[in-house]
Amino acid sequence: MNTTQAANPKSYRLSFVINTVIGSLMLLLSAVSFIIEAIFPPMRGSLAWCFMFAAVPSLFVASLHYSKYLVLSK
Repeated sequence: MNTTQAANPKSYRLSFVINTVIGSLMLLLSAVSFIIEAIFPPMRGSLAWCFMFAAVPSLFVASLHYSKYLVLSK
């Protein structure tokens, strides 16, 4: 069974950019929601961590795709 390993580095680059933008947006929303939680104490602990838990996996996947892009672009 011969499978070709010709992967397109442009697709990994596009995925890196998309995941980085989404992760950065989630980090920005986390910072804004932290400020909102500081202003409104009844909302404390409900917003900022939700956005943070969404940002970390997105940025992790972005870093994996960036390293794959660097390997394939050589």
